[in-house]
Amino acid sequence: MNLRTAERRCSCRMAAAHSAVLSDRRDRTVLAMGRTANISENGILLVVRQSGRIPTDGEVCVRLTVPANPLTGDKRQVAYRCRIIRRTEMGNMLGLGLEFLKKLA
Repeated sequence: MNLRTAERRCSCRMAAAHSAVLSDRRDRTVLAMGRTANISENGILLVVRQSGRIPTDGEVCVRLTVPANPLTGDKRQVAYRCRIIRRTEMGNMLGLGLEFLKKLA
């Protein structure tokens, strides 16, 4: 017997490893640095080292370094205000599910 469930997500996620900087809601204080594990048009899974500075819920800002032109290797930075929707402890690492709320840059 097979059990099928509907997909909860609105959009498809793809594996992606981009460097990221997590900062407070005002984008003034750096809370952690890490890498994305996957990305979609609505959010990311960010993996960072555990820290007491990272809030359990609420809003944060994330700055991603993504490829601008794969042929030349150029990179650019994009920034988003995000809502923490999931928090998973993975040993000394922390997986944060972040939903994009607003593009900042």
